[in-house]
Amino acid sequence: MYFNRPKRFKPLLLTVLLVVYYTVSGTDVTVHNASGLRSALSGAQPGTNILLMPGNYGNGIWISNISGTPDNPITITAAEKQNQPVFEGGGQALHFTDCNYIIVSSIIVRGSTSNGINTDDGGSFDTPSKGMVFDNITIENIGPSGNHDALKLSGLQDFVVKNCTFSGWGGSAIDMVGCQDGIIENCRFIGKAGYSQDNGIQTKGGTERILIRLNFFKNAGQRGINIGGSTGLAYFRPKLVNYEAKDIEIAGNHFVGSPAPVAYVTSVNCTVHHNTIVFPEKWVMRILQEQPIDQFLPCQYGVFESNLIIYDTKVQTYVNIGPNTLPGTFSFSKNVWYSVDLNRTPSLPAEEKDGVYQVNPMALNAESEDIKIESKDPRILVAGAHAYKTMLAKKNFSYQTIIRNQSNELVVDAAIGMQISILQGSENGKVVYSETHSPISNNNGLVSILIGSRSGFDDINWSAGPYFLKTEIDFTGGTSYTTSNVQEILSIPYTLNAKTAEGFSGTVPEKDPLYETSAGKGINRTKMDNWNIKQSSLTGGNGIIIKDNVISVDDNYFSGDTTKTEGAVP
Repeated sequence: MYFNRPKRFKPLLLTVLLVVYYTVSGTDVTVHNASGLRSALSGAQPGTNILLMPGNYGNGIWISNISGTPDNPITITAAEKQNQPVFEGGGQALHFTDCNYIIVSSIIVRGSTSNGINTDDGGSFDTPSKGMVFDNITIENIGPSGNHDALKLSGLQDFVVKNCTFSGWGGSAIDMVGCQDGIIENCRFIGKAGYSQDNGIQTKGGTERILIRLNFFKNAGQRGINIGGSTGLAYFRPKLVNYEAKDIEIAGNHFVGSPAPVAYVTSVNCTVHHNTIVFPEKWVMRILQEQPIDQFLPCQYGVFESNLIIYDTKVQTYVNIGPNTLPGTFSFSKNVWYSVDLNRTPSLPAEEKDGVYQVNPMALNAESEDIKIESKDPRILVAGAHAYKTMLAKKNFSYQTIIRNQSNELVVDAAIGMQISILQGSENGKVVYSETHSPISNNNGLVSILIGSRSGFDDINWSAGPYFLKTEIDFTGGTSYTTSNVQEILSIPYTLNAKTAEGFSGTVPEKDPLYETSAGKGINRTKMDNWNIKQSSLTGGNGIIIKDNVISVDDNYFSGDTTKTEGAVP
């Protein structure tokens, strides 16, 4: 049994600079202890911001059937970002069941014996939990052994995990069962002695369309990322399918250690590209089948491309291949392989295209988050996590904004919640793309973000404009946004418009009825050459002075009458 081959990724470029001003809205509820938190949750409505004062909130907080909306989520966050509240001990700290559009941020969870934070669909597989966001959370010392996860996600869709730190766990730092359309980015996964740590991240039980990028893994389990797994049939969500994981993208991550940084397990159509893998302890990757092939597709059609692998003699087998898999369907290309102690090239289950072997990347601090690649070899510059960051920056909008409050005062050194949407057709047009950010303004009130990180950005047909950028903000760093600015995007770079021509072949006959009846049809080479002969004198019109063939504005004509000028955004 086979599946369709995976699609390729393509870097893009778009840059925008806007300056806008914002105001605040939302309902804030400040709490000081666990009972206050439970009370606030019981009365939470869309747009409620629950602010947790510093302190220990214990454990066993059960949150059921509470929902915000896409436009007005419920936020649970620290009142003081530099003094985060702590949830400690017990079986689990927080359990969200059948909840939607809740943002949890800036808290610490430690010492749970079961799961740190558990989020599920309440067992109603046909109504998954949607719109959950986990941001800037520290989860540590969970388990310490067995199937006890730091962050357990079951039956979630359209979720985000970002800027979190995981240290010491039993099963997986993040365990996904039947989750779809999520992003895990800019997180740290740090293994700790005394904890079993099976996986850093696991995607199983019918999990699909997950982007895992820009994370740091250090000794983060037996398998840094387990793409797939082994799930009981009754737990697949939203329905039983014949694979554990599909369409998982692993990009721009930095792995240090682990017996296997990456494992494809009963997965199909999954891509690992532009990652940096440093000193794996046994294998670079694994291809495994942990479900019977009479019910499941064999593990197949994985892509391993443009990764940078730095390894030593601990790696004797590059790819561990289990029975009942289809390793010949895997694609290997443009990876950089560098053995620090022996001159050897990898043995792979399929021929690699354009691989690079034994070219020193000159990696400084290779085992730390501060890794630096000093090689200027062009083949190395386009492989590994450093190349992905460059590619990502070229793909996105570069967006900078000065934040002022209602009193026109700069908002400095503050967390800002932002939602960015791209509208098609008009200022009130259809939303074709949206994403959220939580930047911190600098001492001049400036915030800088990149737009274009979510799935769907690549699908925008920029030739079908006009397009408008809608910006919404929450001064508290949450998501109770106020619409403050909608501005047309007037300049679309070539690399985005070029997408519409990628698949075109053949010729286009030139037939323009306007041209056929215009004066332009009569222009010939002789007339074009005459344009190079300078006119002896030029004549200005209303508001224009031309003297000695120099054009200038007549200030007296325009002074005090703004109706005679029209502004335009270039």
